[in-house]
Amino acid sequence: RDGADWRSRAARLARASRELRLALDGPGGAPRPGAGRGAPRGQAARRWSAEQLRALPGLADALDDLLADLVSVSAVVANNAGRGPELDRCGLRATELGERLQRWERALVADEASAMARAGAIGEDPAWDDAPAQDACGDAVERRQRVPGADPDALAIDPRDPGAGDPAVIWAETNGPNASLRRTPLSVAAAFGRHRAGPPRAWIFVSATLSIGEDFSHFVDALGLHDGRCERWESPFDFARQAALWVPRGIGEASAPGFAGRVAQAAWPLVAANRGRAFFLCTTLRAMREIADGLRALDAANGTGLQLLVQGDAPRPELLERFRASGAPVLIGSAGFWEGVDVAGDALSLVVIDKLPFAPPDDPVVKARGEAMRRAGRDPFSQDSLPAAAMALKQGAGRLIRSETDRGVLVVCDERLATRGYGRRLIASLPPFTRVASWEAAAAFLPPGGAPPA
Repeated sequence: RDGADWRSRAARLARASRELRLALDGPGGAPRPGAGRGAPRGQAARRWSAEQLRALPGLADALDDLLADLVSVSAVVANNAGRGPELDRCGLRATELGERLQRWERALVADEASAMARAGAIGEDPAWDDAPAQDACGDAVERRQRVPGADPDALAIDPRDPGAGDPAVIWAETNGPNASLRRTPLSVAAAFGRHRAGPPRAWIFVSATLSIGEDFSHFVDALGLHDGRCERWESPFDFARQAALWVPRGIGEASAPGFAGRVAQAAWPLVAANRGRAFFLCTTLRAMREIADGLRALDAANGTGLQLLVQGDAPRPELLERFRASGAPVLIGSAGFWEGVDVAGDALSLVVIDKLPFAPPDDPVVKARGEAMRRAGRDPFSQDSLPAAAMALKQGAGRLIRSETDRGVLVVCDERLATRGYGRRLIASLPPFTRVASWEAAAAFLPPGGAPPA
């Protein structure tokens, strides 16, 4: 208690953290009344590109204020060093966060200079390639010097981080009261190459989703494994006998209003015939909520007595335990349930995917990688977005057949799978399920004992 006014310092640090979160909402981004602890809890997740972040008027000041408080806490804890292990750990954490904040801001301003150079706004001489980033950091250094105790050298590339100089995407994500400031490499191939350059050893990657059909090039390119050996073995499952693939027609474009409700309506006959025992894998949280609402209404109108489990109502392990224990369960989830979930047997015999899992084109990482590929003369859709979607679709479909005796139906409610040219490539990435043209034909692949009571 004699070391400092800890309560006051903690309150200042918490306030600065909340102010940074609010700055990430831009003008008019204040929380709704009653949102709690000064954070906009009711708001949807959002991703901010580096360009959008630089346009936020209060972000730079909020970063400065938070850094100043972290520096202050580090100094006070240093003065009390050795008085307690928990206190020492707090000091180390504050110092680490301060350094990471400075490096992230350095990367943000360097990104602006790089963007200007690419746009030709800073001369055409190749000798300028490195100069703009260095010049742009001058502003950040000057501002850091206004923060008492901040280390301007922390703005330099951190020699402890061997990947710090690799091309990267600077972005941020807000989700309710939380915010993440991120730096994502455009490619991990260089970083992984440095790991492989160490002592000789074997590297073995095994997964059901490394290839798109017979093609491993997407995975090989991502990790720079062009000297690797690729092998593929057929599954022991008889997919054509055990499962069906149905693509409902007439639902409309996935981007059209009311699409999620039509997904629930189209899948309902199979859900009812199977007495639940279904996963709905959704590409967005909004679609997840709308599909859940649609299924609740259909369940109430038909008196089927389904147990609807929705991601967010409980932790994932608890939801899966409830699913296995329920008599007529339907689990509606988003990204967290597309992979790493194993429910074998008749307990899960229907998987419904709302639409093809393409990453949003305005996602900062997707957009930056696409631009880098175009500059290199490559096609980002066919060489990145499409293979990534194929892998994700394959992951989702993999929830269905988990043993040699499983039976079931995969429903993909996105007509692009059947009508677009690239749909053939996506279908080729899936297990060879039997294609059917109606829900009645699909129902023949459901395990026995699913018919609902009269």
